[in-house]
Amino acid sequence: MGEEVRGPRRVIPRAIPIALLITLVAYSAVATAAVLLSLLTGVGRTVFAMSDRGDLPRALSALDTTGGVPRRAEVVVGLVVTALVISIDLRDAIAFSAVTVLGYYAITNAASLTVPRAERRWPRPVPVLGLVGCVTLAVSLQPTALIAGVIVLTAAGLIATLRHGARGWHRPVLVD
Repeated sequence: MGEEVRGPRRVIPRAIPIALLITLVAYSAVATAAVLLSLLTGVGRTVFAMSDRGDLPRALSALDTTGGVPRRAEVVVGLVVTALVISIDLRDAIAFSAVTVLGYYAITNAASLTVPRAERRWPRPVPVLGLVGCVTLAVSLQPTALIAGVIVLTAAGLIATLRHGARGWHRPVLVD
């Protein structure tokens, strides 16, 4: 195609970085949107489960009659995420989200260490590696996101303990 371009020695060296930049920007926008969409679904399900248990307003535990999807929870999460994206730097929001998700998975891995040997699906080193990996990744993120995430997770734990007492914390249920 170089034969079809006027001044190819000048135009092609300029066009290549511009084309790569456009591709990078387009890919980054799509990838960020895909991450946010997957988070919306996951967080919507978490909000549904928490409201079903009484940790959040019960109205958020309603399921759509046609597909059994927690639409109210997903709409509320979508509105909150939209407000956050508009009001704060998206990188900070993603870093904070990563810290809280990694914290959640670290707690899950730590909890799985309490499962009796007969009920375990994986050998004990697997959740240990998961726990170490989650903590390592979380502490490698922005310090402000790490601090905010730790504060939110700690506050949530304290609220759950005050609300439900010792009976609010239970062993994980293993499902086939």
